[in-house]
Amino acid sequence: LLKIVFIELSRLKNIEIFALQRESGNPESIQNDKIRAGISGHLPDFSEWQNLKQLYLGSNNLTGSIPPSFLNGVLDKSLPIKVDLTLNKLHGTIPSELSRFEHMQLYLAGNHIEDMGDDICNMRKWMNDGVHKYGCDAILCPPNTYNEYGRQSKAETPCHACVEPTTASFYGSVECTTGPVVEWDEKSVLLRLYDTTNGNNWINNTGWGDSHVSLCDWYGIKCLLDGITGPLANSVNNRIAKIQLGSNGLEGSIPTDIFQLPSLQVLDFHDNKVDFSFEGIGSASQLDELNLDKTNLRSLEGVGNAPSMLTALHLQWNDFGGSTISDEIFSLVGLKHLFLSESRLSGPLPASIGNLANLEEFYCSHNDLWGQIPSAIGKLTKLHTLDLSRNNFVGE
Repeated sequence: LLKIVFIELSRLKNIEIFALQRESGNPESIQNDKIRAGISGHLPDFSEWQNLKQLYLGSNNLTGSIPPSFLNGVLDKSLPIKVDLTLNKLHGTIPSELSRFEHMQLYLAGNHIEDMGDDICNMRKWMNDGVHKYGCDAILCPPNTYNEYGRQSKAETPCHACVEPTTASFYGSVECTTGPVVEWDEKSVLLRLYDTTNGNNWINNTGWGDSHVSLCDWYGIKCLLDGITGPLANSVNNRIAKIQLGSNGLEGSIPTDIFQLPSLQVLDFHDNKVDFSFEGIGSASQLDELNLDKTNLRSLEGVGNAPSMLTALHLQWNDFGGSTISDEIFSLVGLKHLFLSESRLSGPLPASIGNLANLEEFYCSHNDLWGQIPSAIGKLTKLHTLDLSRNNFVGE
C-alpha cells in the first residue's frame, strides 16, 4: 500500500509535511502504544521529495531496513528535518549516509534496529542538540538497556540497564522482556537475507516480511516443529531448521550472520547468483547439508571450520579458477556426500582424501585434475559412488 501511495505522491515535488501515522504522532510517549496494524511493506526512500521537513509514519507495520538513499532528494540538508518511524518493524543499521543531514530528529524506538552507521553518533546537532548532551543514547538506547521513550531525551530519563533474566535485543527498546525474543532475532536474519539478495525480485517470496505470516510459513523456510499444531508450534523452541531457496532468482550476497541461526540444519542456495563466505560457519553447530551448486562461489577459504555435523557438501558448477582442491575440505571428517564436479579445479587429488572415512559419494568429474589417483582412496570403505571421469589422471 505504501509503495502505491508513494508512487502517486512522489509527483508532489513541493510537499513539506507528510503524515500517515496511526496514533498521536508523539514520539516522546510510546510505551503504551503497542497495538498496531496500519500500512505494511518495505520503507520507501522518499527520494523524490525535495522540500520535505517532517515525515510521520509511526505505529505502522513497515519492514525492511532504512535505505542508504533515504530522503536523498532533499535539497537543503542543513535545515532541520523531523522523521518519526517509531513502533514499526524496521531492522538493520541506521545508514551512515543520514549524516548528510545536519539537524535531524530521527525517532526509531520500538523497531528492531541492530546497529548505527559510522558518524551517526557524531552528529552533535541531531535530536535538538541531544546527541551533544547524551551521545548515542539521545538517538536510541543501546541493546540491553531501555526507557519508556526508547532514547534519552533529558537528564532525568537515562537509559536503564536490563536486569537478568530480562533482555532488550535491539536499539531503542521501551522495555526489557523475558519473552521469546529468539523468533525476532531469527526474523531479523531472514529479513537481512531478503534485503541483501534483492528479495523483491525473487521468483517466489511468498510470506516474506508479512507481519501476519509466521516466519515458518515464509517460502523456503522450514522450522523444527513443522507439522505440529497447537501451542507448541508457536513456542520459542520452534526455530528455523531449513532454508531452501534454490533456483529462486536470488542476486547479491548471503549475510554471514545466517550461521548464527542456532538450529539450522539445511542451507540451500543452489542455482542463484549469490556470493558466499564461509566466515562464521562454525557457529552453525547443527548444519547437516550445505548446497552451493551453481552460485558465484569463488573461494573455499574457511570451509574447514564447518561443524562436524556436516554430512553433505554441494559445490558443483562453480568457478574456482583452476585452483587445487582445498585441504580444508578433507578435514570435514563427517562428510558422507561430496560434490565437486565441473568447478574448474586442477592439480592432483590429495592423499588427504583418505581422511574422509565416512564418505559414501564423491563426484569430481569434468575438472582438470591430473596425476595418479592416490592409494589413500582405498581407505574409504563406505564409498559406493565415485565419479572422477573427464579429468587427466594417469597410472597403470
